[in-house]
Amino acid sequence: MKEFYETTPPGGAQRVSDLTEFTDGHLKLNRPDITLHCDTPNVCEGIRQYRCTTQIYAERGTLREYFVKYICRSCSLSSKSFAVRCIAEKDSGSYSGEIYKYGELPNFGPPTPPRLTRLLGGDKELFLKATVLRIKGWESQHSRTIVA
Repeated sequence: MKEFYETTPPGGAQRVSDLTEFTDGHLKLNRPDITLHCDTPNVCEGIRQYRCTTQIYAERGTLREYFVKYICRSCSLSSKSFAVRCIAEKDSGSYSGEIYKYGELPNFGPPTPPRLTRLLGGDKELFLKATVLRIKGWESQHSRTIVA
């Protein structure tokens, strides 16, 4: 699950062996700590650990959709939210299942350096949209060349 949240772009699906866990007598969505960039000015501005603040009960063999929220452990100011769809294995001895990422906020991808953001000026939003499309593999799926 950790790798899925950290490295899978929106629109991506993955089969994971640790989708769920059995705690306190209930089957729950696994909530590992994840490592992400925190951009809280003058506090973090770097790679930090995030903890999940959402407790989600799972049901075997049933497709469910969830919003999962994470908070920076260092500053508690920066958050990351994921919209996911999951189905846990029907087998009661298994904790595996499939997970699909609809999206995340802030957007998936590497942080944009502040200096580049200043240089882009009014084109910042266009650049960020293009970056997301590139991460999703749009470039490799389309053979035509984009000319500005």
